[in-house]
Amino acid sequence: MKVNGQLANPATGTTNWSSPIVLKQGINTIEARADDAAGNSSPVATIQINYQPSGPVNDFFALPVQLTGSSGVSVITNTTATKEFGEPNHAGVEGGASLWWTFAPPDDGVLTLSTTNSDFDTLLAVYTGNRVNALTEIASNDDAFDGSGFSQVELGVKVNQIYHIAIDGFGGASGVATWNIR
Repeated sequence: MKVNGQLANPATGTTNWSSPIVLKQGINTIEARADDAAGNSSPVATIQINYQPSGPVNDFFALPVQLTGSSGVSVITNTTATKEFGEPNHAGVEGGASLWWTFAPPDDGVLTLSTTNSDFDTLLAVYTGNRVNALTEIASNDDAFDGSGFSQVELGVKVNQIYHIAIDGFGGASGVATWNIR
């Protein structure tokens, strides 16, 4: 068996045969041929597979991670995150690698979110609403500290109101985001 023209890997088995392979992101061409002990060979069978690794669990608005508690630090990566159809530009800026959370505060108060110490230029936004293409922006930020690339918002929150929080990368930037909630 060959994958993308690389050296052949033997398959093992008796009735069902298998061989572990490594796929690259995008189109992969796999070629397989069977040889018997008498030296007979089957024709080469070729298939193409479009491999797209799955993104983070909270890549989509409909599948957010629910935040609990009132403070904490989280380290996340948005490297394989995407922008979905109808998603707004967070902080009014083109992104392209967003992740989503929801938060229902246990009490009225003030919520502060920041992406200080992230290794890429972040965008941060908080919304209300039920559909990604019909959200109401409550707060957003790009570059809280004059060109730092870090974002921060502070907003008053009401008990049991559901807030949707997005972290994105400026211009689709990605990497490791460190974000704080308090």
